[in-house]
Amino acid sequence: MRLLLTVSALLVSCSSSATTPQTNPDKPRTSAPATDVNPETATITDGTLAVCVEPHPHFVESADDATSWSGYEIDVVNEVADRLGQNLTIIEITSPTIWSEPSRQVCDIAAGKILINNQRRQQAIFSTPYFTVDQAIVRSVDPSSSFLSLEDMEGERIGVVAGSAGQRITTARVRNPTLRTFTSPGELLAATQTGQIELAVIDEFELGDLPDDLYIAGLLQSNEEYGLAFGRQNRALRQAVNDVLAELDADGTSEEIYTKWLSPNER
Repeated sequence: MRLLLTVSALLVSCSSSATTPQTNPDKPRTSAPATDVNPETATITDGTLAVCVEPHPHFVESADDATSWSGYEIDVVNEVADRLGQNLTIIEITSPTIWSEPSRQVCDIAAGKILINNQRRQQAIFSTPYFTVDQAIVRSVDPSSSFLSLEDMEGERIGVVAGSAGQRITTARVRNPTLRTFTSPGELLAATQTGQIELAVIDEFELGDLPDDLYIAGLLQSNEEYGLAFGRQNRALRQAVNDVLAELDADGTSEEIYTKWLSPNER
């Protein structure tokens, strides 16, 4: 059984030293060769692992000149490409359905904080989930030793980042909230500080070092899993990548990459 990393910075401290895999120095292409999948390597182009990405802070980040990439998932796919003996090509995609691009043979793999769900499984197959994130409840009142329950949140003014797991979970589990959406974690926390909202529901790894006037008031388990997406026809490549992900867990590389990019103590 492979280890599924869970972002629980409040409960678990990762102390491994981080390494920095070599990121692809080439400027990202807008398309990949429209050829048939190579049956031996299970990649579109022999010797190359083409990865479609969509930028997300901490997960997929681009340099200002868009010539190099970094982030949690970039380090993961760098390790995958290296251990499979492939050259890595990064392809930036702006698409609401990035997970479906491998099925159209735009790339071999899609990455970019991709949530795995049954609807998306109709258009893609996914790696073993390698990441899940819980939600922190943040407020400007010191909760002392008691954490808030879902019942405590009923009817409260709650802020979330638009389109986030926090929004989905709050909408599904909290009764009659007065919900307000914000465009970024920073804007959400600032609104909590100024009293525009009473509670913020936010990804744990976005917390960093909280200001002195904000407090963790509880945790909500999301049960949302993230992974890499593959074309529905490409089960051979998925199996090869899953094998590498298992190796990354076994040798401690997964923990190193997590600590480097997602542990609040390291940012």
